[in-house]
Amino acid sequence: GVYSGQGRGNRFSSRLHFADPSTAADDAEQMIAQSVEVIRGDDAVGIIQATGRLVGAQGKTVATFKNTYQLHRGSRWLDVITQLQPDPQLDLGDDPWQSYIAWRSAVSTDTSSTQAPLRDMLHRVGSGKRIDSPGGLLIDEVDKQTLIFTDGRPAHRKVGDRFIDSLLVVRGEQQQAFSMSLGFDVKSPLQALRAAIAPPPQIPIAEMPKTSVGWLINCSTPDIVVTDLKLQSDSPLSLSMLVIAGRSDSRKVKLRFCRDVVSAERETGNPHMPRQAVTHEGDRIDLSLAGHEAVRLHVTLGG
Repeated sequence: GVYSGQGRGNRFSSRLHFADPSTAADDAEQMIAQSVEVIRGDDAVGIIQATGRLVGAQGKTVATFKNTYQLHRGSRWLDVITQLQPDPQLDLGDDPWQSYIAWRSAVSTDTSSTQAPLRDMLHRVGSGKRIDSPGGLLIDEVDKQTLIFTDGRPAHRKVGDRFIDSLLVVRGEQQQAFSMSLGFDVKSPLQALRAAIAPPPQIPIAEMPKTSVGWLINCSTPDIVVTDLKLQSDSPLSLSMLVIAGRSDSRKVKLRFCRDVVSAERETGNPHMPRQAVTHEGDRIDLSLAGHEAVRLHVTLGG
């Protein structure tokens, strides 16, 4: 379970769940731990590993598991890696929505709403039980929010008012290692889910730079995503990027760069005039975007 703030009881819990259509009870299975070990616990990161068995309603072992939980200091994301070894005698049914092994997530209230990212927005999930969302889910409980990202696995199933099953193993599944990330009260949840899908690349450097803080682009306008950054030339420094409006109303966007802007153009989609100049002054670009508009920018910076 996960605890936060002054509220009583846990705000969130997660466990492995075996859905067996031949059993009337939906929560008769058990996770039985055989060992819990602290792999690492220092000022930077904490890692705990638990191994055990997932036991069905009749007391038979469904699968063995090894769960590794990792939390970095200062992060609001809990990373979970699960290794499953289903029992050779396990015979899952033909309907994957009724017979499966899943992560079951539970929140503390039955008045939460579930949202899924789609086309640069978070959309409220309908009343149906089946959810297809490879980009993850947001559980909104008004005073707290929880993000569930299952590394692109799209199938989720609502169970009652408090539970969500994220399907892992169905009939024919060969994969045995799965990862999930849980975000708690993460700022800008849509952007956070995007970053989970495509994390920033890490480039090794030979030595530390002279300055401890560096930046390239800053955008103070809410609900604007700057993505797909490409280096077109390093002399002069020329960049290409995609700027996306995440809301339905038009926005005036201000982008600031680490150097003064020499030129800025936006692609128009018109073959007769493929690019249009964008207003800029000093290190700032002023850009107008319609609702949900995506614009490709080409920017050249001074020395």
